[in-house]
Amino acid sequence: RLEAVLPRYRPCELISPFREPLSKYLNRHCASASGFFLEEHRLGNPMYSDLFLDLLKRDESAPLRKYMSGRECTVMLLNVCFERPLAIIRSEKNSATPTGKTTSSSLAAYGINQWNSPSSQRKLEVVRQEIEMKHHYLSQK
Repeated sequence: RLEAVLPRYRPCELISPFREPLSKYLNRHCASASGFFLEEHRLGNPMYSDLFLDLLKRDESAPLRKYMSGRECTVMLLNVCFERPLAIIRSEKNSATPTGKTTSSSLAAYGINQWNSPSSQRKLEVVRQEIEMKHHYLSQK
């Protein structure tokens, strides 16, 4: 938000005093950072996408670039880019499964995991936290 008040000219963005500390922080939390920036509503917002691109271009962002080019993030990027077409494919497969295979198993044959999109990962994390809280609550009794 601090950068939003800075002028939106390219030279000012490159000399922003907040980019270096932010890129160092994001290097420590690559998975969370990529999940944050790759959510559909942020990826389509030029303020977030320009910031993320600039952070990735910085010399000190090598660990983040390495994570983004890894297998786990590549699958997440593919799911983000093709989430809508995959939803159509999933609904078609759910309506007609003559082979008896489940949709997730047939998509998994192509390396597509329905839990790899950032929004699905967040939902899964919330469910895991709820289960842990309930387990902790029950163990207290």
